[in-house]
Amino acid sequence: FIMYFIGGRFLLNLWKLTKLTTLRRRAGFPFVRWVNRGGAESGVEEMRDIDDAERRCMLGLMLFLLPVIGAFCCYRLVFYKFRSWYSWIVLSLAVCSQMGGFVVMTPQVFMNYRLKSVEHLPWKALTYQAINTFIDDIFTLCIRMPEIQKYSVFRDDIIFVICCVQRWLYRKPKVAADESGDAQNGDKALREKKD
Repeated sequence: FIMYFIGGRFLLNLWKLTKLTTLRRRAGFPFVRWVNRGGAESGVEEMRDIDDAERRCMLGLMLFLLPVIGAFCCYRLVFYKFRSWYSWIVLSLAVCSQMGGFVVMTPQVFMNYRLKSVEHLPWKALTYQAINTFIDDIFTLCIRMPEIQKYSVFRDDIIFVICCVQRWLYRKPKVAADESGDAQNGDKALREKKD
């Protein structure tokens, strides 16, 4: 059942990719390249500076976390027993993979911080994601699994909590939220009452 679900998601994302891009032949290696379709090109150019800022933030986070991961792997090597070097290498690669997954999840947090706004976030989709994360947490506590896999489940929680805190920090004032001009009319009414 799970494989069908993953296959369906893969096909859906592939369909979305074909709507935005197309493949073109090239004379040299790799012989094909991705080209954006006409309608998608304008949106891509607008997001280039945001992508550069996100890339710099992700690189900074990666450079911060690499020594932490290295220290964790060395700690495990010294204080835990492993059957072989192979098992320690597999553990270290799994930790690096989980760290990479966490870093890949952070661009939204960086963009919210840069814009000082969360108005662009699809909160209905995030609510469904939060429910999915909560279910993952319950299964993590109920099912026996490796310790590193448990850490990977809680990285979703960290990102979700940060997004919720950003929603609280960057919320719009209720007076400024009314763009129809009613707030200005209310100010005029208050001035008339004072006179």
